[in-house]
Amino acid sequence: MGLLQIGASILAALLVGALTRGSARTYLLLALSVIAVYWFQPLLPLRSFDFWLPSLSLALVILVWFLTSQTDAWLARQNAYGLLIILGMVTIIDLTRYIFPDPLFTASLPPRFGVFLIFIVALAITILLITRLSRAYT
Repeated sequence: MGLLQIGASILAALLVGALTRGSARTYLLLALSVIAVYWFQPLLPLRSFDFWLPSLSLALVILVWFLTSQTDAWLARQNAYGLLIILGMVTIIDLTRYIFPDPLFTASLPPRFGVFLIFIVALAITILLITRLSRAYT
C-alpha cells in the first residue's frame, strides 16, 4: 500500500462523508470498500491471484453473512441491495480487463469473464448448499 492509495482512500472517505447522506452514503461506502479490497492487494506471483484472493475473501464474508443472519433476511431490500452492490462491483472490476489496456483496480489483469462467471455460479451453488444444510441442522 502506497501513499497514493492512502491519500485517495482518505479523500474518498471525506468526500463521501461530506456529499452524501443516509442510505446513499452506506451503499457508496460499500462499493468503495469492495474496490479497496482489490486495489490494496499487491501483485502475487500466481496468475490473476491478486483478483482471486480478494474475491475469495468477499465470498467468505457473504457465506458468513448468510450463515449468521436470520432465515431469508438477505431478501430484505437493504440486504439484497448490498449483495447486488458487492456482486456488481466485483463484476465491474473483472470487466475492466476489456475496457482498459492496463489494470485499473488490480495489480495484474483480472481473469477472463467466462472464468469469472464459472466462479460466480460455483460460489452461488456452494453458498446456497451450505446455507440450506446449516439451516436443516439447527
